[in-house]
Amino acid sequence: MSTGVVPGIELQMTLLLFFALAGYLLASKINQSAVVGEILLGLVVGRRRFSG
Repeated sequence: MSTGVVPGIELQMTLLLFFALAGYLLASKINQSAVVGEILLGLVVGRRRFSG
């Protein structure tokens, strides 16, 4: 079993959950559905990840 893969996956999952929570909090502040905030942050993070 390769132990080098596990920290990378854990970090990615932690960042994913952090950004989902940030999207939820941001959307709640502007009286929008939590899903809207999560989707918008997902688009921003995904665009930055795959554009460069």
